[in-house]
Amino acid sequence: RAPLQLPAEPVPPSGPGQGVAGHLSGDLTLLSFVYAADLDSEWRATLTGWQADSFGHGAHLLFLAATWLEVKGRPTAPEELAWDGKVEAVWKDVLSGCAAAAPTRCVVRSVLESARVETRQLYLAHEAKLLALAAARTVPALPWFNASWSGVRRGEMRHHDHTRIHFGDVGRLFLAQLTLNVLPILL
Repeated sequence: RAPLQLPAEPVPPSGPGQGVAGHLSGDLTLLSFVYAADLDSEWRATLTGWQADSFGHGAHLLFLAATWLEVKGRPTAPEELAWDGKVEAVWKDVLSGCAAAAPTRCVVRSVLESARVETRQLYLAHEAKLLALAAARTVPALPWFNASWSGVRRGEMRHHDHTRIHFGDVGRLFLAQLTLNVLPILL
């Protein structure tokens, strides 16, 4: 895909992707790995081997979105998060790969509400672990679980299809607005 073209400002940018007073200017390239990408085989492989010929190399921002598949209860205790040493090791590798991907800046988004997992405590436990790992590696994290959970529970946002993971237009617009609002801070 062609990079997003933003209008150039007459003053040279003061930092990557920014003009005076934090306004976006010039070219901006975003790359997003979302729920379809597997944490271990795809994210880990991509970020631990990130180099000039890698897909997406040179993007300004790389968004990683944690998925509902990671928010599972233990088989013997469904109310407890099934987060083990392997899951933590993969996240550490991915987030360390993010830190090493400079000048590309990674941003990780916490898991959004899904009708496939209805135990709020599992999401919160996952988000807490993920945010701690991201902070330890200075990778910005977007904790959006509560916003999506509340939006669905209040009836403002809905899942539009039988998969119970894809949001309808209101949810998509809400998440897009959150992303657009945070761009000047991230750049």
